[in-house]
Amino acid sequence: MSSNWTEAKIKDAYGSSKATGTSEKASKNNSVEFARRISCSGPLYILKHSFLDMKFTRRRAVSPIIATLLLIAIAVAAGIIVYVFTNSIAGNLTQSGGQQVSEQVSADAYTFILVAPTCTGLTAGHVPCIQVVLRNVGSSTVTITGIYVDGNLCQTGGATCVAAPFFTDPGSGACTTGTGALPAAGYVCPTGSYATTSLDLNGAAMSAGTSHLIRVITADGGTFTFSALAGRSG
Repeated sequence: MSSNWTEAKIKDAYGSSKATGTSEKASKNNSVEFARRISCSGPLYILKHSFLDMKFTRRRAVSPIIATLLLIAIAVAAGIIVYVFTNSIAGNLTQSGGQQVSEQVSADAYTFILVAPTCTGLTAGHVPCIQVVLRNVGSSTVTITGIYVDGNLCQTGGATCVAAPFFTDPGSGACTTGTGALPAAGYVCPTGSYATTSLDLNGAAMSAGTSHLIRVITADGGTFTFSALAGRSG
C-alpha cells in the first residue's frame, strides 16, 4: 500500500463516499476500486460491514433434532438385536436343558471293595468293585444309559471298569427295569425309585483311601458325578 495513505485516511475516504448519498452498491464498487488503486498486490477481499466486504461459503451441519433421532433409532435397533439374540439362546437352553434340570440322581450309599467278597451280580473273585445305591430324587423319570469310573465307561472289555453295570432290584420302591446288566435301552427309574448297581473294576490297581469319580449319564444328557474312597463305605 502507498505510504501516503493511512488507515484513518482510507476510512475517511470510504465514509465520505457514503455521505454523498451514493447507493450501497455503488459505494461498495467505489470502495473496491479505491482499494485496488491503493494496493500494491491487486484486488483485496470484499469485506462485509467493514471497509471491504468478505464473502464466506456457509455449510449447514446436521440438525441436532435429526442427530438425536438417528441416535434413538440406532439404540432401538441394537436393543431389538440383543433381545432376539437373548431369547434365542434362552429358548435353546430351555428345550435342551429343561429335562436335565428336572432330573436329579443321588448316591444314597456306596461300598468300595478292594478284596473279597465280590459285589453282587459280578463274576466271583472280581475285585476291586464298587456297589452304589442310586436314587431318582428329581421330578421326572430317569433312564440311566451309562456309568463311568474315573472317566472310563463301564462296559465289557473297558479300560478300568471291565463289565457293564449290574443292577439289583431291591423290591419295594425299586426302579422298574429289574435285576440284571444295564440294558441297551437304559435302566428306567421313576421319581423316588432306587436301585443298587455293581461296578466291576477287576484287576485295577487301586490303593486304600484314594478318591475315585463315578459319573452317571442319562438318556436326556443329564450327568451326575459322585466320589468314592477306595476300601471304604459311605
